[in-house]
Amino acid sequence: MSIFVSHSQQDEAVYSNFCLALDGKGIERWDQQTMAVGQSLADQLREAIRVCDACVFLATRRSIDSRWCMAELGAFWGAGKHVMIFLTDPEISETQLPTQFQGNLWTRDARRILESIQALSSKVPDDILTPDLILLLRYLERDNLWILPDFYGRGLAVANGVSNEMGNAEL
Repeated sequence: MSIFVSHSQQDEAVYSNFCLALDGKGIERWDQQTMAVGQSLADQLREAIRVCDACVFLATRRSIDSRWCMAELGAFWGAGKHVMIFLTDPEISETQLPTQFQGNLWTRDARRILESIQALSSKVPDDILTPDLILLLRYLERDNLWILPDFYGRGLAVANGVSNEMGNAEL
C-alpha cells in the first residue's frame, strides 16, 4: 500500500516529521522528490494520486487555503480512495475542513493515523480475491496456523491438478 501525503509546501517541517514517522514504520509513501523537473506538476500529481491507495491530509491553515491540496483531496475523494485527516494545526477545527470531509473521523494523534494506515495495509483488496484465496483466508482465520497433514492444502493441490501422491512436506 502506498500513501500520498497532501500538504502545503509552506508546512515542510510538519511534512518531514510525518514522513519520518511513516518511514520508521516501514509504510510506503509517494515521495515528492521523485518528481521530474521540467514536466507538468499537474500530470505528475495526477499519476501519484492514481498509484497511491490512500491519502493523509496534513490539515493546517496553509493546506486548507491551498488550491493544490484541495484538488488532491477532491481527486482522492472522487476516486473513492481512503482519505485520512490529520489535524496538525491546533487552530484548525472540523468546520474548517472541506464540506465532504466534515463529519468524518479525523484525529490530532499521529499514532492513530499510522495505525489506520497499517490496518488498511492488512486488508486484502476484493478485486484480487479468487475462490481459492477466499477459502484459504477463511482457513487461516479459523485455525490461525498450519497443521500437518494439511488436508486443505492437499485438496487445493489436487483440485489444481497436482498429483495426489504428493507428501505433506511437498505441499
